[in-house]
Amino acid sequence: MKFTGRLVSTTLVLIVTLNIAACSKPNVNKNVNKNTSETSIDIGNIKFPNITIMCKKEEYNQVFSINKDTLDKIGKIPKEDVLDLIYNKEKDLYIFLVKKLGEGRKTKSQIKIIKNNRTKVLNESSVYSDISISPDSGKILFRSFKDVAMNEPEGIRVYDVENHKEIQIKTKVLVSGDVYEWLDDENIIYYGIISDKPNSGNIYKYNVKSGQESVYFSKLEGLCSRMYSISKDEILVLGNKEDDYKLVYYNVKTGDKKLISQNISDMTKAAINKDKKLLYFIGESSESNNFALFSIDLTTFECSQLTYDLPKNVDKKAGLAMDSEGNVIFGGKDSENNNDIYIYDVKNNSTSLITEKSNDYKIYGDKVHSNK
Repeated sequence: MKFTGRLVSTTLVLIVTLNIAACSKPNVNKNVNKNTSETSIDIGNIKFPNITIMCKKEEYNQVFSINKDTLDKIGKIPKEDVLDLIYNKEKDLYIFLVKKLGEGRKTKSQIKIIKNNRTKVLNESSVYSDISISPDSGKILFRSFKDVAMNEPEGIRVYDVENHKEIQIKTKVLVSGDVYEWLDDENIIYYGIISDKPNSGNIYKYNVKSGQESVYFSKLEGLCSRMYSISKDEILVLGNKEDDYKLVYYNVKTGDKKLISQNISDMTKAAINKDKKLLYFIGESSESNNFALFSIDLTTFECSQLTYDLPKNVDKKAGLAMDSEGNVIFGGKDSENNNDIYIYDVKNNSTSLITEKSNDYKIYGDKVHSNK
C-alpha cells in the first residue's frame, strides 16, 4: 500500500473522529452488576407477539400486535421512556433500555433484564446506548457514557445474562461509535483504531470467552461507517473516503469482493430473510438525502430501493422487523416528532400504511424471528 499526503491527512481525521466517538483509555469496564428497586416495568399480563409495536402515551406505553394490515391493542406498560427493547419469547427474556429522571431531575438510563419474571437492573451513573444481543440470547453488547450528552464514552461492554455478570473487555482499540456487533455467540467485531499505533484502522474481533483480540478485516477503503455480518466470514461494509461512499461485500476468508452500491451514504436497521437470501435495511440515498427501505439480493448482490413516496422519508429510528411471511415492517416520518407504521408486501412489491393516526411508534421483533 502506498502512503500519500492525502492518506496521512485521512488518518489524522480518523484519529480525531474516533477520539471524539470513543474512550481515550484502554477499555477496562467498570462493574455494572448493581440492583435497584426501580423495576416498574410489568410484562406479566402481555403476551408479546413476534412483532411488537409500542406507542408512547402521556400516562403509559401502549403495546400493539400486527393483525394483517391493522394494529391490535394487547396491553400497557407503565410510563417509562423506553429507548429500546430486545426479547426472546422462547427463553422468556425481555431486555429494556429505559431513560429515567434521577435525583435532582438528572437524566440516567437503566438496562432492565426480565427473565422468568425476575428482574435484574444494571443501573449506574453511566448512560447506556445501542444494545445488541448474542445469537443465543445469552449475552448483551452495548456502550456506555459518563455524561447524558454522550460526550465522554466509556467504551463497549458485555453483560452475561445467563450468569449475571459483566465480561471485561480489555482492548486499546478506540471503537468508532456504534460500529460493532455480534459475529457469533462468543465473538464480537468492531471498527476502530489504536491511538498510538499508525495505520491501525481495522475491523477487530474479540472473543469474549478467551479475551483474545485479533484483526478481523484490514483491507478497508477509507473509513468504515457501517458494517453488517452476513456469516462468520462474510461482511457488508459501508466505506467513506473523502465523502465518497461505497457499500461493498467482502469475504474475509477468500478475499472475494463485490461493489454493491455507490448511492448509499448511511445505513441503520437491517433484517435478513435467510430462506430468500435477502437483506433489508434502512438507508440514506445520497441522491435524495432521504431515508428509504432497501434490499440486497445476497446471491447476486443487487441492491434495490423499495420505497420512494410512500413514505417519502423512512424513520431510521423507528426500527425494522420481518413477519413470518417475509413482509417488512418499518416506520415513516410524518413530522419531527410523529411517525406512522408501514408494511412492505414482498409478494406484490407494494407498501401499505397500517396506522390510522400518526404518533410516536417504535417497532421491535422477537429475537427468534428478527435476525438483526
